[in-house]
Amino acid sequence: MDPVMAASTAAAAVLATWAGWLSVPAPPALSAERWFKTMVANVLLGQADAAGSTGEAWESAVRDAVPFSEGEATRWSLTEDPALLGADYDPARWLGGACSWEAVSRWEALPIELKRATPARWVVVRAPHAAAPLVVDALLAELGELATAIELEHTDDPARAGAQLAGAIDRAVDTGRVVLVVEGIAAIAVVHTLSANATLRDRVSAVLSVGGWPLGLPDADGPWGDLAVRPWMARTFDHRTLDTEIVGRTPWFSTYTVTQLPPELATYPQVTDDRADPWGVEPQSLGVLGIAPEHAQAAARALWLLVACWTASRAG
Repeated sequence: MDPVMAASTAAAAVLATWAGWLSVPAPPALSAERWFKTMVANVLLGQADAAGSTGEAWESAVRDAVPFSEGEATRWSLTEDPALLGADYDPARWLGGACSWEAVSRWEALPIELKRATPARWVVVRAPHAAAPLVVDALLAELGELATAIELEHTDDPARAGAQLAGAIDRAVDTGRVVLVVEGIAAIAVVHTLSANATLRDRVSAVLSVGGWPLGLPDADGPWGDLAVRPWMARTFDHRTLDTEIVGRTPWFSTYTVTQLPPELATYPQVTDDRADPWGVEPQSLGVLGIAPEHAQAAARALWLLVACWTASRAG
């Protein structure tokens, strides 16, 4: 091909890519933590109604299931009418009329609607140092045949663990979109996996850390400790390294328990490089979870619903 023609073709391709980015409308500004905790509160409301519990008992359950961090108790009310949050927070806007707030409370019809609206398969990566295994167990039970659980291997070496994990994910779900759920040190390994595998990145709808340690184990020596993981994550967790060929945003959710201290090690870091936001990674903390076993199911259901609504709101 003539050099001038080749240069013109390359320039046109770049312009077409930028035009595609610019043509996608900006998603609504939503608080993932507020949305998730409101979903938990409404699932608990339905459970309280079914059990004939009092309003006071429901409010107590909400405080136990999704406590606020210190100093955040008055940021918003989780027991007010969720319709007051506005249309952008209404699950029915993103998933269809059958997914109203009332349906969230009743829940029995939601699984069918969620499977219809968000057909991605889920891969749940079990790993050591998990802080919320009961919630992950409950999520697997709720997802049923949509989910496959795999074990993290090579737990002495994060890079080897990440490479092994890529193959395990492909074997579990060889085609189509996938949501990755990670716990414990798998929250670190999955960054190794996706930073080294562009093809797999293009298939990932969302990453969800539940009781994981994205920034390393606190006060721990070795490759999984925060002293080793923090600087590596600062070099790796950015838009360029984790970019995809598909126009869109990949949410990296994290939620942690009241026992995970310091909490900043249990969330994915915010991205501050010079790539124009919001393309690429979209870190979203869902805040803190309680540890009472009786609330694990409500948390799991809300996580499924939140991932479905959030990815739909970013679909463009």
